[in-house]
Amino acid sequence: MEKLNIPLHGPSLNIVRRSGPALREVLWSKFGCEATIEGVDFESDVSVGQPRRPPVDPVKKCSFQLRGGVELSVWKADLTNFKVDAVV
Repeated sequence: MEKLNIPLHGPSLNIVRRSGPALREVLWSKFGCEATIEGVDFESDVSVGQPRRPPVDPVKKCSFQLRGGVELSVWKADLTNFKVDAVV
């Protein structure tokens, strides 16, 4: 695992204090990167420091073609990573 240290000062430190947890979420959801922010006191967010589950690679279990060209598929995956019309 590659580690990158970025020193923060002034305005950038204040931004991370206010939105560090959200930054961690963006890095995780977009790039699968785990960001650790050390030495910063965050402003009122209880999610800081909570462990994350490893990403789950989606696996299509089966698929059916319905009338009208609609495809119905069954997946094993983390539903929070999907953009779908419906979950049944």
